[in-house]
Amino acid sequence: MRVYLYILMIILFIIAFIGLSGCEKPEPGDSAYIPENTKDNGFHLPPIDISQPVPQMPISVDIKKKYLGNIEITYNNVIYAHQIYSLGGDLFIHLKNNGDEVERVYTDKAEDIALQNNIPSWNRHFFSFQNTSIILQPGEERILHYFASMDDIGQFDIDFNFWQRADRSDRVTINVIFYSDNQPIEFPNTAIIYGYIYDKQTNQPLKGVEVTCCFYNGREYASRERTDDFGRYILMVPGVDDVETFFGKQELGYSSLRYFIYIDHPGYEYFYKEDIEVNRGENLRLDIDLEPAEDTMYTLNWEDKVHDYFGFFWLNVDSQWNKVFATQAKHPPELNRATNVYLYDIETGEQLWRYPVDDECWGSAITGDGVYAAAGSHDGHVYLINTVDGSLKWSKNCGGMNREVEFSHDGKLLLTGPYQGYDFVLFNVEDGAINLSYSGFDQWLRNSRFTRDDSKFVVGLSGGYLAMFNATDGSMIWENWIGEFPLFLTIDKNGNTYACGKGRTLFSFDPYGNTRWSYRIPDHTVTSGGLSEDGSKLIVGTVGGWIYFIDTSNDSIIWRDKLPDAARNGDVVTSVGHNAVSISSNGRYIAVGGAPANLLVILNEKGTRVFEHTAEFNDDPILNDKWNTIGEGASESSQKGVMCTVISENGEKVIVAYGDNYIRCFMKQ
Repeated sequence: MRVYLYILMIILFIIAFIGLSGCEKPEPGDSAYIPENTKDNGFHLPPIDISQPVPQMPISVDIKKKYLGNIEITYNNVIYAHQIYSLGGDLFIHLKNNGDEVERVYTDKAEDIALQNNIPSWNRHFFSFQNTSIILQPGEERILHYFASMDDIGQFDIDFNFWQRADRSDRVTINVIFYSDNQPIEFPNTAIIYGYIYDKQTNQPLKGVEVTCCFYNGREYASRERTDDFGRYILMVPGVDDVETFFGKQELGYSSLRYFIYIDHPGYEYFYKEDIEVNRGENLRLDIDLEPAEDTMYTLNWEDKVHDYFGFFWLNVDSQWNKVFATQAKHPPELNRATNVYLYDIETGEQLWRYPVDDECWGSAITGDGVYAAAGSHDGHVYLINTVDGSLKWSKNCGGMNREVEFSHDGKLLLTGPYQGYDFVLFNVEDGAINLSYSGFDQWLRNSRFTRDDSKFVVGLSGGYLAMFNATDGSMIWENWIGEFPLFLTIDKNGNTYACGKGRTLFSFDPYGNTRWSYRIPDHTVTSGGLSEDGSKLIVGTVGGWIYFIDTSNDSIIWRDKLPDAARNGDVVTSVGHNAVSISSNGRYIAVGGAPANLLVILNEKGTRVFEHTAEFNDDPILNDKWNTIGEGASESSQKGVMCTVISENGEKVIVAYGDNYIRCFMKQ
């Protein structure tokens, strides 16, 4: 009997051995996976010292409450901003109706608040994101949003007034301190992120790959290390909860303070992962597969140089990509000099004509069929030009500086303003007659777009007013406030509007003006962007040099990437952004320009940089007045590089405007 049992045990052992040997080999990312060329696949993680204290803000923040009748007002008494960790400050004031009836509350305009409180000049921007009249249903709570750019260190305080009676006899005032700091914050490393980096195709670990973990805003990285010989990396980082503890009771505009990780390794697609949370005392394992990249190459197809005072600023192409209309301008202060607008043949690069104007042109547009081009000039005129021969069809004296022109998609209407006391007007393209006009805000028209069917249009005015109108009778459909005018504005095929600017919050509004979502841009001012034809993907770029690729259905960040440093006059300079961000209609390629180097970067939909080009600087003496009168702050750099890009439907062609009087066309090989 014992012999049989012994034989049975041997048989079971053999079966078990065969079964184990037939198991599938663990894949990268599995905890059991051991790279074939690795003798020691273990991680010798360093100890975490969780006794280290969390740094404290230099000023304390508390939650305060006041009451205006049945209205409960809740707010932070201090808004703290740091030049690295929280560029600019957001104040959120909560109004709650504790009564049983509808209540109306009034508050001051942003410009009146600024004047009344003598906000210092080093705080360049102070915006509000709502109307001055707020209606609250019983039990309803509304959040008022204010933004201060806080461009230098220092502090100031602001009184915010609320009232319900017409004579303001019931006025309630709350006082908020705005405090800006740039002292180093020494967050202790109290958490670890670690793992392997693999080649996705070969399953082999990769040596020498740089892994960067950034704080939520990308302006500072928490840790950056390269993989060892076995493809391992270890990142020592502050716990996310430590960062949250630092900001304490302050209500922030950011959706999250969690980390994001990116990898930009030669020969591989860009890797990006956000929403990474690892808290004090925790170890988080994150194994990463890198996908080999496909080769994509662009070459210079043609270039042209002009001799004008301003340098190129805007580019517009017709729907068939036959013609490109190019205008000249610069950031204030103004030069007040005559210049030209230009038309080029996209295929050959031939300059078809130039038309003289008496000053720079921020307004620029071309009809879809390429028959007409329009320019809005600082000389106070709007010009409508026949593109066939460069002759003037008609012009209008606006009575002052004009910075915006926009054609309807069918080319029959031209939206522009301000015009002779009106905020904006619609001209009939054919005869120049006014189709409709609107006034009442006494603000500049700074941006505008038509819906795809031309039945409606959206206008963005200088004071942050954004509204959609019916193009037939001029009736208002909805209105909203976004701080200041939208530098970036577009409408998708479903009638959803996207807008952002110096207020640093990107908004998406549905066809009825309701907020679909908003995203607080964490690094700097959004200057330009683009939308894929199907409306699913949105790209925006910032003065800080970051590019955000966004899923429009829910405002999730697919990836973000920073423009690389580039060479200018033999020196390596940090790249910043301006108006130069565009996306191909199919959403597969993005063209981004950098300054102060003449940097062009083309990325694919995965965020991989497939092409980079830095053009030599054109040292034309005629531009000396421009370089000497650029302005202050970020403008000192952003005017000296790529000013605008446009990219064709499938990414085959990219046209680039430069601030040093060059225009270039690149083609995919």
